[in-house]
Amino acid sequence: MRAALYCRVSTEEQGNRGYSLRQQLEALREYCQQNEYEIVGEFEDRVSGAYLNRPGLDTLRDLVADGHVDIVLAQDADRITRDPIHRAILDDEFGRYETRLVALDDWGDDSHEGELLKYMKGWVSKGERLKIAERTRRGRLRKAQEGKIPGSGVPPLGFRYEDGHYFVVEEKMFLVRDIFQRVADGQSLNEVVKHLQRIGAPTPGGGKWHRTTLRTLIFNDTYDGVYYYGRSRKRRTPVVKMVDGEKVFGYKTETEEHPREEWIPISVPDSGIPSETIQRARQRIEGNTWTPSNNNGLTWELSGGVGLCGYCGSRLRTRSPNNSTRKYFYYTCLNESCSFNKHYRKQDLERKVGELLADTLRPDTWTEFVDKTINQKIADLKRRHRSPAESRQRLLARVGELQTKLDRTRELYTDGDYLREEYHEKRDAIQDQIMVLQQELSKLEDVNTGMTRIEFLRYLLMSMTRGVDHT
Repeated sequence: MRAALYCRVSTEEQGNRGYSLRQQLEALREYCQQNEYEIVGEFEDRVSGAYLNRPGLDTLRDLVADGHVDIVLAQDADRITRDPIHRAILDDEFGRYETRLVALDDWGDDSHEGELLKYMKGWVSKGERLKIAERTRRGRLRKAQEGKIPGSGVPPLGFRYEDGHYFVVEEKMFLVRDIFQRVADGQSLNEVVKHLQRIGAPTPGGGKWHRTTLRTLIFNDTYDGVYYYGRSRKRRTPVVKMVDGEKVFGYKTETEEHPREEWIPISVPDSGIPSETIQRARQRIEGNTWTPSNNNGLTWELSGGVGLCGYCGSRLRTRSPNNSTRKYFYYTCLNESCSFNKHYRKQDLERKVGELLADTLRPDTWTEFVDKTINQKIADLKRRHRSPAESRQRLLARVGELQTKLDRTRELYTDGDYLREEYHEKRDAIQDQIMVLQQELSKLEDVNTGMTRIEFLRYLLMSMTRGVDHT
């Protein structure tokens, strides 16, 4: 019997520590040894089980499709997936290749009654997590109504988070005051970015300084003395791109702002930035619009965020290296660590983009392009909302599971198993995951409303070519 082993952890941190993956693999190897199974592959993922698009699982499914596996083993059913519907999809897919999908904690056998028990276990578990999730939602709302911040993820630069409150970190807040003052005094965002990079100033998230980072900081109400709970929600969904024939897994994040009447204001400590300075800084950048670079006296049509790297999605920047006889002009990826970072001749790339746009805007090509794009959006909407109740239950179940994990983390800290810093780091990471899931819940859109919106978009795009002479 040829067996493939599958194990999964929910977060990158868990996977890097290795203990959970290692424990799962050891249990599965022992099971194979006891049953004299031949192990033909071991696969792992460090992502949420809420989706079927996972690197390890995709590779495993390809191996099954090639006919080289008799049985796929996982330690627990929720390591395969947390959604009974997804389990049914995988069972059916593997069954077509005469491969069994088995979790060591499955209920029942391969009989019809056994299959029913298997899925009943998933629904029971989901129901328990739903109850926990609802208590979590009420608890967070109650915490906000009491004037406490219900989990913050990474706090704004210059603040730290502890026990539901923000506290000023003076050694970092002075940097924030300097940023506001520079922008209020007329410096551009690019000038401030270069200054921060030059002095090696730390960013809020530990990455690099960008104009968008500064815009987000300057418009953050926390520096005005208030934190709004429920102001917006983020929806983070996995995406898969084909790059050079290979699947590249990533995430797409969308933000939705709620009506102002739904916001709950929570007071935070004074940042020490005068209100007049905050308002002047915001007014300076509020009306910023894109203008192409005029580096070397040339107009760089694809600069300023118009052109993006097709591999990593970063903005293209301008380059003009010299040699002894001629000066060449290029676009290149802003991300220096991009593994596909190439130099594109300015004239050649701009001409190619212009030709593609001209071809796209021809009436017949434009109509075909719009129909294809809109039809794909409609198909995606229908697929996402094929079972909205199930989607909501799945998200609530995941929130409930994370809340249980958060409670356990508090217990370990109380028992002395975690140091204070380690506890805060783990707690914030879990609370951040819960916030992301709650943001996904808020994005569940009514199908009919979505269809109307997309069809109206089709009408607007089609009307762009009406009355235009394309000869």
